[in-house]
Amino acid sequence: MPWGWLLTGLHILAAIVWVGGMLFLALVLGPLSRAWPEAERARLFQAVGRRFRPIGWTAAAVLVVTGLGQVWLRTAGGIALPTPQFGWLLAVKLLLVGLLLGGQALHDFVWGPQQTALGASLQKQPDGALARLRHRTRLVARLTTFLALAVVLLGAGLRWS
Repeated sequence: MPWGWLLTGLHILAAIVWVGGMLFLALVLGPLSRAWPEAERARLFQAVGRRFRPIGWTAAAVLVVTGLGQVWLRTAGGIALPTPQFGWLLAVKLLLVGLLLGGQALHDFVWGPQQTALGASLQKQPDGALARLRHRTRLVARLTTFLALAVVLLGAGLRWS
């Protein structure tokens, strides 16, 4: 089996896992739990986040490795770009991937744990700080989901450039 097929297949599977997980949270779990009391909803998302986090970050690592491998193969070892359009699409995709990984790390390793700790300390009486933190965390989750979809579209563009 040629390396390109293997890299592309693994890349697509990892994208399905990572982006699919984001879309499940945004389109299924979020709307489903919207009517729940905030404390229950927070516990649900914390539990799902703890379970999905290692899966999602493993998929992200596979995406980075297989993506770099695909670029290596398409550019003859980094020597020549197939087309000028490929270079521009790749540059934009890499920028968005950097923003996506940064936003996801901020969500998963900074604001998420802060929200959990603050929510536990306040228990059933959330204050303004917790509400602001929850709002920021949700906003970054939405932003990373849109970035992930844009990266998928750019990846399709790279395939055909």
